[in-house]
Amino acid sequence: MNPLLSKVLFSLLWAGLGTLSAWLSFISLRKSAEAISPDMEESMSQLPKMMTGRMVRLILVGVAIYIALRMGAIYAIVFVAALTITTWILVVRMNRQLKRSSAAKDEGFLP
Repeated sequence: MNPLLSKVLFSLLWAGLGTLSAWLSFISLRKSAEAISPDMEESMSQLPKMMTGRMVRLILVGVAIYIALRMGAIYAIVFVAALTITTWILVVRMNRQLKRSSAAKDEGFLP
């Protein structure tokens, strides 16, 4: 196989893994945030679960970066760039959705 082609394919693989990692992490964080309730005692019982989940995600991303670095620095850069860009896109999308729902609520369209 052509070395250039293999580098491009591996870069696409790492970009896909970074995007998938960001997406799964964002879904998990959103579910954790929705699980928080106004009741302080119930929220405190959710805290260890949330912290454990966050640590597992952090460790998995660290392992992925380590593996990517072992393959080549460019793959780690591609992974981190895809992870970061996807996270930004997801945050902007969620922010826009919240603004729309807030505006609709203010206008009286939503209960």
